[in-house]
Amino acid sequence: MAIKELAFSAKQHLNSVTGQQFKQSHVYELLAACFGFKSSASLNAEHVFATLDEDPDISTECLLLLNQRLIELGYADVAEAAGSAILHLVSQHRFAAVSLSFVLASVRGGHIGKRYLDDYDDDPEDSDDEFDFVANRRKEPWLEEDQLDLLLDGLDAAASRGSALAHYALALMYGRDGLLDDHDPSGDDYWFKQWQLGKELKGVELEWAQASLADRERILKSDFHLEQAALLGCADAMVDLAEETGDQELLNQVFALSSFNEPMRIADLAAECGQPAVSKHWCIQAAQQGDLQAMRHLIDHIDSENIFQGWVWIFLSELLSRDLRRSSMRAYHDGGMYADEEYDDDQGGPLYVAGDEGVELEPISSAEEAEAKKLAAELFLSIGSKGAFGMMDSTTGSFV
Repeated sequence: MAIKELAFSAKQHLNSVTGQQFKQSHVYELLAACFGFKSSASLNAEHVFATLDEDPDISTECLLLLNQRLIELGYADVAEAAGSAILHLVSQHRFAAVSLSFVLASVRGGHIGKRYLDDYDDDPEDSDDEFDFVANRRKEPWLEEDQLDLLLDGLDAAASRGSALAHYALALMYGRDGLLDDHDPSGDDYWFKQWQLGKELKGVELEWAQASLADRERILKSDFHLEQAALLGCADAMVDLAEETGDQELLNQVFALSSFNEPMRIADLAAECGQPAVSKHWCIQAAQQGDLQAMRHLIDHIDSENIFQGWVWIFLSELLSRDLRRSSMRAYHDGGMYADEEYDDDQGGPLYVAGDEGVELEPISSAEEAEAKKLAAELFLSIGSKGAFGMMDSTTGSFV
């Protein structure tokens, strides 16, 4: 259901319940008030309506604002009945105003339709699982995967108003492996080409050809929104598009960014483009954010002569409980029933050794060591202040 249909339904319901004629524009204002916005315009600035997988939680403050707006808009005599009718509609359709940043985070994290949780209880006595997730600690809503019409309508409207975040969210949703990608490539491309050549198709062959056409149109939408998001300055879209196209002008804009949440992506782009100084800059940015692979890359390769800075990275890794000096060398079974499992003397048989021997650096003076530890502690505190104590490993793209 699009927002216009929802507002029209709300208007009819209000008219029926109260016996008073509500203006369509006022309905939008009242829906905004339900979620704490003093006007529809303020909601539209950075939020959209979306369907949730459960009833939204309407706070007391929002209820008071809804009543206030009903009075201000001339519905004082029916405020109680109208307020109840609007809340019933909200509960019935399970929709709420959600921020564009939240939508984008949900889309990027694959969290739409899944009850992902921020908090966990790691008491092994309470469960056999590694973590017991605690649902009642989560405060954010969950978006309903099977009812995206309202969200898509809101994102389209926000994109038309020039929202880079809305364009980028749409690009990801329409893109390959996105939420809206239900493409089954089982032979339909062949039949699409036959269809283009004028062959008359029937039955399943025609369905495959039509599916291929729909898939191509969806990808074109994704490309359009990605380009628009990049033009509007969305850093994530700029990097995605630069990786995809290799456009030199866009690459230069990416290299000139002041910051980025995945700096090793830009470091890799710069290395591929033969710009070692730029690659080193972004690798340092990643290391300063706690990326252990970036630290190791600096120590082993692009900044190997800077022994003092290498010790700063080592002391930082130690503070992060991932000391780069620690060896991970292990013996593994070479073939047989236990192939590639850690070697067990009781099983015997051939073996091979694999892993990382750990970093070895030339020693520095005690004064330099104290200074290096001080700098590492400052970086550690900076990482913690940004809520990033779960450190990112750029080889996996996940927090470890």
